This record gives sequence, C-alpha cells and structure tokens, in this order.
Amino acid sequence: MDNKEADLLAILARVSHEKFNIKEYKQTFVKTFLQLCKNQCQSSLERKDAAGLALILYNTLFINRPTTLEPVLNKLSKTLKAPANINSFLSSLFLVFIHQYSKSFFSKPRSWKQFVQVTQALDEIVEISTKQSTQHKQKTSTLPPDDLAISALEKVRKAKGSIKVLNTYRSVPIQYKANVVHTSADSVLIKAHSLQDVAASFQGGIYILRDDQFELDLYASVKRRIVKGHDLLELSRFDQLSTSFHKRQTVRVHPFQSFTIVLRHGDSSFIVTLFDISIGGLAVVSNRGLPVRSGDDVSIRLPAELLEAEAPLEVESMFIHRSAFEGGYKYHFQFTLDNAEENSVSKIIVKRQNMIIRDLKEQMI
Repeated sequence: MDNKEADLLAILARVSHEKFNIKEYKQTFVKTFLQLCKNQCQSSLERKDAAGLALILYNTLFINRPTTLEPVLNKLSKTLKAPANINSFLSSLFLVFIHQYSKSFFSKPRSWKQFVQVTQALDEIVEISTKQSTQHKQKTSTLPPDDLAISALEKVRKAKGSIKVLNTYRSVPIQYKANVVHTSADSVLIKAHSLQDVAASFQGGIYILRDDQFELDLYASVKRRIVKGHDLLELSRFDQLSTSFHKRQTVRVHPFQSFTIVLRHGDSSFIVTLFDISIGGLAVVSNRGLPVRSGDDVSIRLPAELLEAEAPLEVESMFIHRSAFEGGYKYHFQFTLDNAEENSVSKIIVKRQNMIIRDLKEQMI
C-alpha cells in the first residue's frame, strides 16, 4: 500500500465523532451495497456473497482491516456486470453515506474541516478504483485456451519449480506443493502429495494457485495415472478462475455431533442448531424464520461442550445471509472476535480438521 492510500484510509478511520458513530452506520452501508447490487452486479452473485463483500469493503474503509484497498476493489470490479462501472457503483454508495454524514454536522456549530477531508478521501478512492480497473483490464485476458495454461506449466517444469495446488475435502482445504513432471499438447502430469491425490480424485479436479512462479489461477479436471510405478495426476481441460472463492482464508468444519446454539438479537433469543463453524463465522439451521436482516448485529452463545471448556462463550457477529435448507432455513453469521475468543474457536476447528484429515488418510489404505 502506498503512502497516499494509507493517508486516505487513515482519514476514514477517524470518521466518527460525538454525533456520528461509524459502527452504527454499518447496517445502512451493507443495505445500500445490496440495493445497488440488485441492478449492477452479476446475476450469479449470491446475496450472502454480496453481503460479505460489503462487509469487507466497510471494514477496509472505516476500520482499516484489511489495510489495503486493491484486493477488495478488484473483487468488487469482477462482480459487476460492467467492471468499468466500479466508479459509478462506489460514487452511489458513497453519496448515501455523505448525505447521512453531513446531517451530523448540522446538529450544532462545528468545524467542517473533517467533513471536507472525508469527502475528498472518498472521491480519491473512486479515482483509484477507476485506474485500478483500467490497469487490471489491460493485464488480463479472456478465458485462456489449454495451450496457454500448458505453456505456463511447461515453463515451471523447465525451471524445476513447483506449483501450489488445492482441493477441499469436507470443506477442509488440502494444499501442498506439486511438481510438473511432463506436458503434452492437451494435458499435464504432476507429482503431488498422496493426500492431494485422494482429495483431487474425490473432487474430480484441482485448483492451481497463482504465486511467484505461476501467474494464473486455474482449475483443471483430474485423472489419476500410474507411470513407471509413480502415482501421478493428469490435468486437462483448464479454466481460468475469475473469482477467489477457492482462496478462502478460513476453514469451515461441520461439528462431530449436534450442538444447540443460542442467538440473541435485541430483546429476543432464538435456539438453533449449528451447521458449520470457522474462525470467520458460522452457519446455523432452524425450522422457522428468524426476524433478522442482513447487517444486523447478533450475539451468539457457543456451548461449553462445543468448546470443550468449563463455560459457554458469547461472541458478537453480523448476520450475512439466509438460504433455504431441508424444509427450513440456514443462517450465516460473520464473527467479530477478540484474540482470546479467536483462540477458543480455533482450538475446536483445528481438532475437527485433524479428525477429517485422519479420515482422508484412511481413504488411502
């Protein structure tokens, strides 16, 4: 992140004052984002993913976590029907914020210097998004044919380098380095970790991730091959990935038994069943509809049995999305954890992840 961008985000991180709390504006920010998405985002974008992207953008702008704009602006650009219209999308989003923010300066006489700084910062971020979108368009091409992917992998083979490959098994990422053994006109043979072989076979494909040695994000179909006594994976039918769902930063695991979760929203409490959990959040299921909306703050009580602790743990979260599930509903929440809470949640995730990996190893026998 350059100094200019850091200065802009620093200004936005100080947007709150005694008459305006940016945390209270979060729900309005998410709602505005979702409303704009209805007409401007790709039809394939699910509401939960749009809400998650809105939250990332909110946190980047006003909380400075993460601390760089480029990833979220790139992702937003890719979700729009017309990526070049990101400046229009952000302008509309920021206009609603500025309208609300300006009202706080009329409540009593105050200096408008802060307001001017904030509006100028938002205007410059719109300009950054426009330049970034133009540069990204110049660097990227349409869906690459197989020969482009194979050519790039052949360069890795000649350089005796390695590639990062990824699969998911029961939502747990299986990611190791792999070596390119051979390339032909329509396929590539790689030597991967034995766990990768099994996971790729279950999934029927494999992700190849961009890194310093390989410049593309790809997905390829997979067949297991034995060549001269060596277990290899044959890759073919390559597709370039335009979204980053395969780069999920948190591991989701399903509980090993049924757990009851208590949600608290305002003065109401609801009893639901845990579906899966990660450091980033959790999903629960319920037979009835709950009166929560995207962006609502919800307290979640995690049972002591789940945490293998002496007492339950109550954490804060934001409701992201609701979907239909087996005659009822599935609700997705994003955590807001402090270090101690994150440590407690991570322990159960790591334990469950290890159980799943052991199960995968048994598939090799």
